[in-house]
Amino acid sequence: DLGALVLGLSDARFELADFVVVDALLDYLPDRLAAALICWVRDHLAPGGLAVLTGLAPSTDAHVLDHVLGWPLVRRSAPALRGLVEACGLQARVVAGGEQDGDPALVVTARWPREPRAAAAARSSARVKPRGRPHGAVPVSRS
Repeated sequence: DLGALVLGLSDARFELADFVVVDALLDYLPDRLAAALICWVRDHLAPGGLAVLTGLAPSTDAHVLDHVLGWPLVRRSAPALRGLVEACGLQARVVAGGEQDGDPALVVTARWPREPRAAAAARSSARVKPRGRPHGAVPVSRS
């Protein structure tokens, strides 16, 4: 269950990774869950690790996909996706797509700084404030 995993409600454990790909998954998540997923990726990246996040930017074909084909997506602009990545304390770079070239295919890289994890986590936690628990979630003790 992806929701339980990124919200810290799962017992699953993963080792730190040097490279993580999140391909098109963010298109199906509202900002709150997209941010939680990106922060989960951050927590599982080794220092200096790289994540590649892809999605679709707003475009003229959005109406066709959303309404005619019944395939609604949460499309984000390049600055919006970069903002979600940076809010989790990762260094973000738009490498393809977005407003600058009119291509709806968006690719953003997110790098975990090489600084000590505790310092980076402290900096990040100062910027990302939880907005309450999702419906039905209960607090989990981390002890």
